[in-house]
Amino acid sequence: MHQSVKKVPVKKPKQDEQGTTRERDELVVSMVLELLGKPLHYFGTTVRNVFDDKWRVNVWTQHWVSEKITPIHNITHSFFLTIQNGEIVCSNPPIIQLDEPDGV
Repeated sequence: MHQSVKKVPVKKPKQDEQGTTRERDELVVSMVLELLGKPLHYFGTTVRNVFDDKWRVNVWTQHWVSEKITPIHNITHSFFLTIQNGEIVCSNPPIIQLDEPDGV
């Protein structure tokens, strides 16, 4: 007996009244960096919408070690956020302003 394979359509991210998914991601990153500040040796930020209004944001740094040819990348800050009406209403752990100077 032959089993047929049904193709599942690939879902594209929906656009809503706030704009595209990329624009929303950039907005979340800017809100976090405004509260946190840029850490020394800032490399980048990854952001994911986990579900509904819940977001995971990771802040990456880059360090060079003399014994290595390539840099080492670490997640130095990670937050689980609830965002409603364009504002961070809850953050675990809380976002606290960095004391270190801007690395850029």
